[in-house]
Order: sequence, then C-alpha cells, then structure tokens
Amino acid sequence: MKLTHTLLAGAAALAASIAPAAAQFGPPPMMWPPMAQPTYTYAAPYVAPFVPAPPNPMVLWVQHALNVLATRTVLFEDGVVGVQTTNALAEYQRAHGLPATGFADTATVALLGAQAAPLGVPPPPMAGA
Repeated sequence: MKLTHTLLAGAAALAASIAPAAAQFGPPPMMWPPMAQPTYTYAAPYVAPFVPAPPNPMVLWVQHALNVLATRTVLFEDGVVGVQTTNALAEYQRAHGLPATGFADTATVALLGAQAAPLGVPPPPMAGA
C-alpha cells in the first residue's frame, strides 16, 4: 500500500512540475480527429435494352432473290447482312463473272433482278426507300 501511495505521489509531483510548461503551449493539437466513416452510394450502371435493327428492304430483296435462284445455301431472310449473305452473294458474283466482293453493287443487283424476275421476284426496292 505504501508503494502505491508513493507512486501516486510521484506521479502527482511530476504532473505538477510539467503543468506550468504545458500551460504556455496550450492543449496538444488533435492529430487524428475521429471521423465518421464515409458512406458510398453506387448507382447501377444503365444498360440500354437491346433493340435489333430494323430489316433493310434491299438486303431482304437480295436474300429472297438468292433463295429463289437456289444458291448453295438457303439464307434466312431477316434483312440483316451477315456472313452467310455475304458469302452467298460472293459465290453468285463469282459464278456469273462479276467481281466477288460480297456486296450488292449495281451490276449484281441488275443481274439478280433480271434472273429473278421471271421466277416471280418483284423488282428491287428503290435506294433509300
């Protein structure tokens, strides 16, 4: 008990001797003030719904004409240029002495129209229609 009393008295004496010096500087600054934890709110990213492109009337006509003329592959007539449409058109162009580009250029459309008209295929739609 005497030891505890002595330690407390020594601590009190030390605090009393430091007090005048500490008073001239003021209280110690707070280096790390307690901070509230930030809250983050994340919005889900906007994902636009998938809307397929409308069918192109000229592509529909080319696909139908190639199907009527019985090319190697039967094309799904969806009005969208895909790998099968491009390959079938290039094969048709190659078979008829045209440059095999796979694109429906003016010469290809004219030849397709001339060959498909007797088989009941209507004329190609106007460009931009």
